Amino acid sequence: MTFVLVLLLVTVAGLVPVLAHRCPPPFERLGEDVCGRVVIAQPLDQSAPAVTWEAARAGCKKLGGDLIVLDEWEKIQFISRYIDQKFPAESTAGYIYWVGGRTYAGTWKWVNGKLINLKSNVWTPDRPLKDGKERATMLVPVDQTHKRRYLLDYEITRVAPAYICRA
Repeated sequence: MTFVLVLLLVTVAGLVPVLAHRCPPPFERLGEDVCGRVVIAQPLDQSAPAVTWEAARAGCKKLGGDLIVLDEWEKIQFISRYIDQKFPAESTAGYIYWVGGRTYAGTWKWVNGKLINLKSNVWTPDRPLKDGKERATMLVPVDQTHKRRYLLDYEITRVAPAYICRA
């Protein structure tokens, strides 16, 4: 009896890390600590329309999540690697992706309410603009040779062919 109990405890203890790293459907692991989903709204054949930031956020909420927060360079790197591996044709085509930052009454915030560091190395140079317009963040390819992506700000009404959600 004691042996069976010990065996059961060892088995359960071994499953805890595995279960802790699972993502709820329809999300999948995009990196070590991120459950997300890359959504291609407008396929390469343009058989569906590109979407605004608001439409992208609504799409994420329908999936049970929100737009992803990319507040660290490391997150951008592993998300970029994931996109390049999973969506090579879209990567070659230079797809841009809505992510979860925008201005709220002139203040940059992530969808989780945290302030966005405007001096972070996640931004392309000289960005974000401070022109008083409502803007949101996109993950954009900047260096095709090295497969680098950075954040760039665009007017909230602009459309993009894809977006990235987090669970």
